[in-house]
Amino acid sequence: MEKLGIQSFSLTGPERTMYQEYAAGNPMLQADLEYLSRGEPGFLRSLFGLSGAPDEEIANYILLKAGELSERYLANEGKGKTKEEGLQWALKQLAEQKQKKEAEAIKRKQEAQTPITVPGLKPVDPNEGISEEQLNIGGA
Repeated sequence: MEKLGIQSFSLTGPERTMYQEYAAGNPMLQADLEYLSRGEPGFLRSLFGLSGAPDEEIANYILLKAGELSERYLANEGKGKTKEEGLQWALKQLAEQKQKKEAEAIKRKQEAQTPITVPGLKPVDPNEGISEEQLNIGGA
C-alpha cells in the first residue's frame, strides 16, 4: 500500500467480516480476487506484503489488504463514496500494480534470455547450462 502512496490502515473485526461477506456475495469481486490471487505464491506475497500467508488463504489476505486500502481511500480522497465503491477502487489499484509487476518480470526474463552478440565473435547465451528452475529463483 505504501507503493500506492497510502499508509497502512487496520480493519476492525466487524469491518473484516463485512468485507468478507460482501466479497462472498459478489461474483464480480470474486473474479477480481481470483485474478489477484493467481500466480506464483512468492511473487504474490512480495507484491501484496503477505508475510506468512498460506497459499489457500492468499485470496482472503488480498481481500483484507484491499479492505484496508479502501478504508484509507474512503477516509481521504474518496469521501462520499460507498464501501463498495471504495473496495472496487482498491481492487482496481491492486490489479494495476500486479499487471505492472508482471510486465516488469516478463521484460526482465526476456532480457535475460536474449543472447549477447559481439561483432566478430560467436553469440553467447548468458543462460546456457542454467536450468529453468534456477532461472526462476525469486519469482521473476
